[in-house]
Amino acid sequence: MKTESGNAITKGAGRREAWGEKLQFLSDSMEVTSQPFVAGDPDGTLRIFNEAYCRLTGYGRDELENVSWSETLTTPGSRQHEIDMLKRLEETGEPQRYEKDCVRKDGTVVPVELFTHIARDGNGRTLFYYAFITDISERRRSEEALRRSQTLLAAAERMSHTGAWEWDLATDQWTFSDEWLSIHGCRARTLTPEELLAVAHPDDRDRVRRALDDARLGKKPCGIEHRIVRRDNGEVRTVRVYGETVRDARGRPVKVRGVARDVTEHRRMDELLHKANRAYKVLAKCNQALIHAEDEAALLEELCRIIVDLGGYRLAWIGYVEDDAAGTVRPVARAGHDEGYVDNLGIALNDPVTGRGPTATSLKTGKPVATMDIRSEDSMKPWREAALARGYRSTLNLPVMRDGQSIGTVVIYSGDAGAFCEEEQGLMFELADNLAYGITAIRDRTRRIRAEEELRRSLDRLESRVQERTAELQRSNEELTIQIEERRRAAEALEIYRLFSENTRDIVLFVRRDGKILEANEAAIKAYGYAREELHAMSVYDLRASDPGFYVDEQMETAFDHGILFEALHRRKDGTVFPVEVSSQGRHIKGQKVLLSVVRDITERKQAEDTLKEAKARAELYVDLMGHDINNMNNTAMGYLELALETLATDKRLKPEDKVLLEKPLQAIKSSSMLIDNVRKLQRLMTEGVRTGPIDLRQLFSEIDMESLRPGDREVAIRVRDIPHYRVEANELLRDVFINLISNAIKHSGEEKPLNVDVSVRPITEGGRAYYRCVVEDDGPGIPDEMKGRLFHRFQRGATRARGKGLGLYLVRKLVESYHGKVLVEDRVPGDHTKGARFVVTLPAAQSP
Repeated sequence: MKTESGNAITKGAGRREAWGEKLQFLSDSMEVTSQPFVAGDPDGTLRIFNEAYCRLTGYGRDELENVSWSETLTTPGSRQHEIDMLKRLEETGEPQRYEKDCVRKDGTVVPVELFTHIARDGNGRTLFYYAFITDISERRRSEEALRRSQTLLAAAERMSHTGAWEWDLATDQWTFSDEWLSIHGCRARTLTPEELLAVAHPDDRDRVRRALDDARLGKKPCGIEHRIVRRDNGEVRTVRVYGETVRDARGRPVKVRGVARDVTEHRRMDELLHKANRAYKVLAKCNQALIHAEDEAALLEELCRIIVDLGGYRLAWIGYVEDDAAGTVRPVARAGHDEGYVDNLGIALNDPVTGRGPTATSLKTGKPVATMDIRSEDSMKPWREAALARGYRSTLNLPVMRDGQSIGTVVIYSGDAGAFCEEEQGLMFELADNLAYGITAIRDRTRRIRAEEELRRSLDRLESRVQERTAELQRSNEELTIQIEERRRAAEALEIYRLFSENTRDIVLFVRRDGKILEANEAAIKAYGYAREELHAMSVYDLRASDPGFYVDEQMETAFDHGILFEALHRRKDGTVFPVEVSSQGRHIKGQKVLLSVVRDITERKQAEDTLKEAKARAELYVDLMGHDINNMNNTAMGYLELALETLATDKRLKPEDKVLLEKPLQAIKSSSMLIDNVRKLQRLMTEGVRTGPIDLRQLFSEIDMESLRPGDREVAIRVRDIPHYRVEANELLRDVFINLISNAIKHSGEEKPLNVDVSVRPITEGGRAYYRCVVEDDGPGIPDEMKGRLFHRFQRGATRARGKGLGLYLVRKLVESYHGKVLVEDRVPGDHTKGARFVVTLPAAQSP
């Protein structure tokens, strides 16, 4: 017997026929529904099915009569599970609901849920199974999306060190995410308010209690940074807590939810970055002073002034170790808040009291010695009262080393306890090292100048005497007498040159025009490692390490005709090469013109110069590495947060009141990256300077993405008035000037009303020169007069609720001034700062090509 749709109904009698009639009736009823229905024998043969089942499997009705539901239509991975479920159905007789993967005709797999029943005959034997089937593909996708979102959210919390929390005001219970528990060292997922306050640092509990009371009453969103004491190990950490109040339909507070972010490392990195940047600037400025220094005393005073003025330290002084029995440390330079402190130190290395202080210890060990707290350090006891009276709280003692010996000290005092971190100590130790080389270089240069002056005076005196004697001889005996006298004078001159050359530490060579060495002093023999006879058989070409012969020929011609001073590389007998400075002049000796060359070994000077360059490069590398690593971490966190926002928004599971919980940390991380970017731009500006060229303002403003500057939760209009092709003298960093000004206007405006920001440019003339006046103005809350004067200084910001690091407007000022322009702030409506602010940037017009 077959149905109208061609399905076979097994033949039988009695109960089997009754089941067949019921199944036929059920099949006819299911034809008009969209839910797949099927009945089949235990051996896998399909008995009956509806059109919805055909669509689910992709087979036609005739094809399904020859298809096994257990082999063909079920994936291998689902077969055992289905066997187990059918076994339970056989044992209990109760319908079973289970899931499996169904294989369609085209090979694709569809996840389905089956509600399976059993049909038995009068003896309890199984006749067939029948099932109602539901396609659960969409449900599986939703579950997978939810699982991915939860995984991403957990990863975002873990990577950004941010944990979520919720306070049920009705039950007075707190619930926390895994990351919150990890940050606070807790295990229990619920805490009472008293237990939560116990986690807060004792000195911060009152502030935390007040913030929670305000949030509970719905007065204002919770926003507080405080310290915690971890429950597991007692470690003190710093967290930043954000929270908002959730209200019911009547506006009554029912919950407070938010996030807590561990900012301990951020605070630590901020402090380390500040200290390293401060030390780097001091080191860079001092290195410039060392390179250009000519006077030792002036150099020492300048270094002390730079340390105090640029580093912001309270006092700096430099002392030399005297060559006496006591090992007296004599101050030779100072700057800062002194008031007689340095003059009364009385430090001596061999003194039983002062010889145990940090300065003496640093000089004896040749290592930096940092006193982090003068109040508690026993080694500072002899000077403690005087130091504390002058506001000193910590000190850093740096030895100035030369050839393994301490020749002096650089001592720096700070008004803050624990002011000198390890990185800062390393950079400042490099400063002391560079100072040693700088002092040596100045002294060597001074000695060389004096020696050259003495040599010049000796030669002048010799020339004068020779001329005088020649004139006398010419008068007494003309040609013969002149020849005899010339030989005598030549012999005297040669003897004088020999006497001079043997009593100087520099190499002295007498060279013929063809380069052959006629004579060499003892210093030359020691320096090159050749015997005197070997040098007499050589030429200057044999001593030069790398220069081609034609280049040496040109130098010798210049030396014979005019004299010359140059640097080169010379090679010793053992093959080693060393740098030299050569001063050569032509002289008449023994009736022929020879070249007198004074050669100085400048190995130490070159090492000093290389050390200065390496120190600067290392200092720049420290800042670049920190900025790079922190930006990498920030970019990772921002990527995960943005992905979480996008995923949750796509699935329509992100409530507006929850969105801020992800946007706030995202904005904070972006601000951190912007701060790092500003610091690196300032570093580049201070170390490399600025190269300018023509910049088209119309093109510049058209390339700024104004949409990216608008916050997503506020109504902000940014209008750039039509700007002609005005060209100013600047560079590509000019974009940062206007992005900072527009962002500053948005960040420091209130969220209560819409904000309008207008940008315009017009040409002006000042002092006979053409400029362009660029204006960025807004109708926000404005800037009080008392803030205008210090707004463009470092780490200064307006009295608003907006958070910032104070580098944005400082960067604006530094960039504009580097373009030889100026920037100022004024009221949009003169005399009334509450009507909005106007920033005016004046830039010089580019010269016409």
